[in-house]
Amino acid sequence: MRNITEDYYEFICKIISFAHCKTSYIQYVTEDFWTTIINKCYEVGRKLNYSDKEITCKLDCALIDIYSYYEMYDKAYETTLIMAELNYHWVKLDDKTLHWAKTQYRLGELENAINKQLVNHTIDYDLRAEFQGYIDKIKSIRGGF
Repeated sequence: MRNITEDYYEFICKIISFAHCKTSYIQYVTEDFWTTIINKCYEVGRKLNYSDKEITCKLDCALIDIYSYYEMYDKAYETTLIMAELNYHWVKLDDKTLHWAKTQYRLGELENAINKQLVNHTIDYDLRAEFQGYIDKIKSIRGGF
């Protein structure tokens, strides 16, 4: 039974992951469809003992694209924040989500999460400049640059 559940989970993840950078795919179906399939993915993932953060990490870029398209910026921001905390390769900074975060006075939280990765040296040397660029972009939007 576990194998079937794992296959189902991976299938749902593929449906969601395919949305990354594919606006036409996102808009082809309804917001209700995305909400249903995302909720089902978390439900099945939890049954397989994945944490919500693990599931979010697996789908992060696609979730940000979906949430941003449907103007669910709070969810896109939370996904971005998890990505900033746990992804050691890159962070997807969606402009609309960042501007929303500015209006909610939450950019500092994101900046701190990225900066923590740099301070703790969890980012490879080759990627440090890119992560510093993320901080610079956040500061520029916030107006503190």
